[in-house]
Amino acid sequence: MRVLAIAFSRCFFPWVFKLVLIALKIFSFMKQLQSFLIKFTLFFCWFISFAAINFEGSNWGLQVGWIGAFLFCLSYMPRIFFKKSERRLFKRKTFQVGKRIFLVIFGFTGMAWMCNWSGLISLTDPTMMTRSLGHTGYLFFYFFVFVCIYHFLASKGQDYWIYFDWFLFYPFIFIAVWGVYQNVTTYDVLEYWTIFNNNLSTGFTYERFNFAHRVSSIFPEPSEYSYYLACVAPLVWAYFRNYLKHRHSTGMRWFVLLLWISQAGMVKSLSFFVALPFVAFVCLRHIEQIKGWKIIKWYVISSFILIGLVGLGLGDRLSEASSGSDGSSIARYNVLMESIDVFQLSPYIGFGYGVVRGMDAISFSLACFGVLGTLAFGWAIKDFILKIKSRVSPVMAGSFICLIAGCVLANNVLDNICIWVYLAVIAAAPKFSVIDNRRKVISSRESRRKVMSSLVTK
Repeated sequence: MRVLAIAFSRCFFPWVFKLVLIALKIFSFMKQLQSFLIKFTLFFCWFISFAAINFEGSNWGLQVGWIGAFLFCLSYMPRIFFKKSERRLFKRKTFQVGKRIFLVIFGFTGMAWMCNWSGLISLTDPTMMTRSLGHTGYLFFYFFVFVCIYHFLASKGQDYWIYFDWFLFYPFIFIAVWGVYQNVTTYDVLEYWTIFNNNLSTGFTYERFNFAHRVSSIFPEPSEYSYYLACVAPLVWAYFRNYLKHRHSTGMRWFVLLLWISQAGMVKSLSFFVALPFVAFVCLRHIEQIKGWKIIKWYVISSFILIGLVGLGLGDRLSEASSGSDGSSIARYNVLMESIDVFQLSPYIGFGYGVVRGMDAISFSLACFGVLGTLAFGWAIKDFILKIKSRVSPVMAGSFICLIAGCVLANNVLDNICIWVYLAVIAAAPKFSVIDNRRKVISSRESRRKVMSSLVTK
């Protein structure tokens, strides 16, 4: 019918034919533009210190990832509004549960503002009020990003995995290589190029950690780099075990693994040191599918190996932390105490989203939402994890669980765009085709490889 319509219009209405060609070209261009913008957003959402524009007077930077996300939403939102047939994608359980997380935050923030508005204004630090209003505005923007990215990826079917690589695999290679380069610059071998650490609002501290030869790559702090390394650990392990793609050589798989190990040692983060046993447990349980007494044996062995490798570079920091002279530990303690002080002023419903920076997700949630809001928020996160564990691949589920663990143990990222983008990416993932096999002990190596290789069937 489409061909006949074009032929008819070409014969009898030449100007209509030209308009049809122009419309088709615009439609094709918009599809290519949207594909480029979402890849750009998925790649750069981790670059929270990379600002396109810095406003020095207000100590604020416009992140490159925000620009990509805004342009993508602007080009994609009309499709959601005008194509009613595609709204069926929003009925998926993972989207509904993910949306519930936003609703919990908005709901308790609204209640906190109504009940504690005067208390929020009269806090010793007047910037807390501005911070809460600003970050709630960010969260509204993140919600639209969540909706658009979810809908786009959910409509792609098996092409989804192309975009997933742009979100986790390609950024990891770049970020880890940049971390190696950053570590070399701390020895004055090369001059450091701060293009990816130029955001004034993140308070980049390269000079502060330069003398300790610690790296943060494209992140503001080494501890924030830690949650990223925890997030990609299951992906790196599955890639090394050849569970993802078979076309890569053994040398490439070893390169990726050693790259992650090098960054785990160079980051020299005590919080990451604490999170490593949990990362090892997730890799053994969700990827290797080990159960029973065997997981205890391999868990102990892998934890000792990981902690030993990372601990080799933490000797000085451990001694400084034990003596109370470690600057990073002191700064984290001060931020933690700030969150506790705010929590004590309103322990039940808090003062609203983003009222404090928060050193970890728990203290951040308690200060922002109080005990009741923190319990509701934790329940929403738990419900989302249970939904994705029954739907998506073990690698993706393990990666998201490690990211949440990094928020709790390493650094709070609930006010960054990356975690909300990941929420959309994992909610839109195609259904795992061998879910029932995940609940069984897979004994042979070949059967495990067959199960995990279906993750990226294209």
